[in-house]
Amino acid sequence: LRAGHLGGRDCPDPRPSYGSSSSNMTASRALSVFGHFWWDFIIGDTPEVAVGVAGLMIIGWLLGRGLPTAAVVVLPFLLSAHK
Repeated sequence: LRAGHLGGRDCPDPRPSYGSSSSNMTASRALSVFGHFWWDFIIGDTPEVAVGVAGLMIIGWLLGRGLPTAAVVVLPFLLSAHK
């Protein structure tokens, strides 16, 4: 069987054609797809969780810069209280 032919019937070639400009993804389309993936991965169905985790990370960073010992003590309590 030749590529694109199956039992005498014409079928599209299943292999991608890398040389054609129509199959190449533009840079803006690639960035859009990349951004949509990360938005769905991080935000997903519950944006509240993403905001809460980001807030806790900021609090931990601020505590770590000023009072590293307080960060070690306070951050686990903040994480356990987060739902």
